[in-house]
Amino acid sequence: MSGVRTVVALVLLVLVTIFALNNPAEVQVRFLTWRYATSLAMALLTSVVVGALLVFISSLLYQRTLHQQIRTQEQQIRRYEALLREPGRTFTPAPGEYAPPASSDAPQSHA
Repeated sequence: MSGVRTVVALVLLVLVTIFALNNPAEVQVRFLTWRYATSLAMALLTSVVVGALLVFISSLLYQRTLHQQIRTQEQQIRRYEALLREPGRTFTPAPGEYAPPASSDAPQSHA
């Protein structure tokens, strides 16, 4: 899936580059207190690169958050597994929760 995203990104970059190079007109760019004249091509390419960097940075931050959540959940799983290994402990699922099949060494009761 990552390879498909890369190909799509490269195709979009080529299309934006072609569009920008076909529009070489001089434009006045104003941003906050900055003001400068540049070609439309340069303004478009700059905005695409800045946008791509912002998306990349935000995705890195999101991935970091997901990795932290995974580590927290793995720690919880290890704690629960340790609790289940204690003698005399049994697992009782909440209503509607998945219950694993009873192990073969557990006594079977028939009503």
